[in-house]
Amino acid sequence: MRATVDAAYSSPVRSRPPPIKASMDAVVDPGWLSLLPPLAAIILALITREVVISLFAGIWLGALFIADWNPLTATLMSVDEFALQALAESPDHVAIVMFSLLLGGMVGVMSRSGGTLGMVEAMRPYATTRRRGQFFTWLAGIAIFFDDYANTLIVGNTMRPITDRLKVSREKLAYVVDSTAAPMAAIALISTWVGFEITLIGDALASAAGTVADPAEAADLLAASENPFNVFLHSIPYLFYPILALLFVVMTVVTRRDFGPMRAAEQRALAGGGLHRPDAQLAADTGGGLMDAPEDKPHRWFNAAVPVLITVAVALGGIYVTGRAAAEPGAGLRTIVGEADPFKSLIWASFLGSVTAIVMVWGQRILSLQEAVEAW
Repeated sequence: MRATVDAAYSSPVRSRPPPIKASMDAVVDPGWLSLLPPLAAIILALITREVVISLFAGIWLGALFIADWNPLTATLMSVDEFALQALAESPDHVAIVMFSLLLGGMVGVMSRSGGTLGMVEAMRPYATTRRRGQFFTWLAGIAIFFDDYANTLIVGNTMRPITDRLKVSREKLAYVVDSTAAPMAAIALISTWVGFEITLIGDALASAAGTVADPAEAADLLAASENPFNVFLHSIPYLFYPILALLFVVMTVVTRRDFGPMRAAEQRALAGGGLHRPDAQLAADTGGGLMDAPEDKPHRWFNAAVPVLITVAVALGGIYVTGRAAAEPGAGLRTIVGEADPFKSLIWASFLGSVTAIVMVWGQRILSLQEAVEAW
């Protein structure tokens, strides 16, 4: 969209239908062009495995259409208009970025100190059969619910020696890990996904309020957009894919029934034909040092469990405190949650979780203060 439009825009592409005038006084190219930016971002991400660069390329391509096919203007707009305004237009967006950074730092300290590794290692003595090995892989994915990327890297790398010893195919391990990481992060009350989800919910409700003719309905939508976390809580029972994905993993593990190519992969691994296909091209280790815990220091599970528990407790407590302050005296729990400030609560929680993680590993001399801050 162009910022100012005084006359109808004539597209240089003659085969396209004429552009339409949008309600916000901007020219919008119709048709399939609107699908190109997200498709380009997805395709580039699959090819290059560089998500940030691919996302920026998608933004740039969309800006190119808006900037009347001027590549220089599109580049400048991508940075000074779209990226900057996405943060500046709402304090909630800045809060989500801070929450994600703080939570990511906490995960980094937990992993670097060996706490996360210790939490998963505590399950190893119980994983003595193929069924138990797969079940504890699933259980470890449930425990590390706060971020899907951390979940994939930590659980996959830690449980792989166990499942390899138990002759679980790499295909099955990948399925269990992948079908636990993102679904769990999507429905957990505290995760890096939740911040992003409630931002989308709030923006969508506010946008929808401007499209309805009924003033009462518009007011209800605007009121709901003020607390998207409450809407998210009510939507959890309807998140069918994450819930069913988690349950289906348990079903396949408990019943030991696999289907199609997965069944063939499991039969190959059990028969000694290899944990992966002979022609498989194994991806390089992308852990980026996440699992590089000190070898000469103990891997204590509570160095991961305590910061996570602090984060969850503070977030839930913050929701209650902010909601109680905003609600009428004598309000019920649902009203209190509905009036809460989830962004403030998430920032409190992730900040105190980060501080707890750093202080614990520094106090035990597992990491120096400098090493802990660098891991954060």
